[in-house]
Amino acid sequence: MTRVVEHLINQQAAEVAIVTLGSEGAVIGIADMKLHIRPPKVEVRSAVGAGDNFIGALTLGLASGWSLENEGRYAVAAAVSAVMTKASALCCRSQTDNFLKQMRDSTASAR
Repeated sequence: MTRVVEHLINQQAAEVAIVTLGSEGAVIGIADMKLHIRPPKVEVRSAVGAGDNFIGALTLGLASGWSLENEGRYAVAAAVSAVMTKASALCCRSQTDNFLKQMRDSTASAR
């Protein structure tokens, strides 16, 4: 999937490309950076709504003026929090914040 991100950026089809990878997190790319955000391992209770929580958190970060890296980390943290809930429940803010702290060591690589 990282090739998809690179292809979209290299072909100038998008300024920012994001591909979610389920339990492997997400890959975010821009012209000069590719970031693979890896979530902590958790017990999945339901994957329903994880993508919605990801997009919601990403949008919150965008509206708040956060860096793309912080937006992506928060989005992954929200998705992780969501998969730990039953059925289609939303993520938990305090749990999302805790996961965000755990993911600060994600690796970013310059292209």
